[in-house]
Amino acid sequence: SKGVRRLVHMSSVGLLDDWPPMRWKWWVSALFGGMLLTVIRSAKTDLTQAELAIQESGLDYVIVRPTGLTPNWVPNGFEVQGDDKSQNLGMSVAKEDVGAFLLNQAIHPTIHRRAITLGSNWEAYNNVLKQKKANK
Repeated sequence: SKGVRRLVHMSSVGLLDDWPPMRWKWWVSALFGGMLLTVIRSAKTDLTQAELAIQESGLDYVIVRPTGLTPNWVPNGFEVQGDDKSQNLGMSVAKEDVGAFLLNQAIHPTIHRRAITLGSNWEAYNNVLKQKKANK
């Protein structure tokens, strides 16, 4: 850690103070919560320990918790969820959008010493879903 002043870390939605991660339908929250406790328990443990170590490190940091990283999702912008979690985020976000956000935070930091949830704009997310459905 010699000379390191800032850390930009990508984690996962639904960890620590990010639960419930969004105002999803009850069954989505139940399914995701069940997965965190069973199928992906070790990933949850590892990511939680990493987040805690970063928070205690004394470094300037941002922990980014994207919603669903989707390889074939068209970049359409993203939103940072507010602390009150009153806004809905789309359940998918383009890898390119998350990558651009991470790079921007490394080069031109605007968020300091906190974890944020990053997702696609709810309206744009629903429009993409409608288009995909119409194209079938």
